[in-house]
Amino acid sequence: MLRAVSGCIIFLIAALTLGCATSPPEDQKVMFTKNPSYVASCTPLGNVSAEALYGGDPQAAEKEARALNANWVLAVGGVGVAYHCGK
Repeated sequence: MLRAVSGCIIFLIAALTLGCATSPPEDQKVMFTKNPSYVASCTPLGNVSAEALYGGDPQAAEKEARALNANWVLAVGGVGVAYHCGK
């Protein structure tokens, strides 16, 4: 019984540790593109709001993308899709 409980605790700690994502480093810029081929092999992470993309604050979309751990944003049809490319 003790072995099962300790095994579950170890698994839970490992899952929480490995499951936590970090944002890209502040000095790494988020890249923006309208060309889908640039992000074809990347992992989609979520949407960036049209308001952030086109609302007048050039850093708003980058902030939203960073919150999703993205390093690329595909902007098409007034919507942005955040992607993580590379390692």
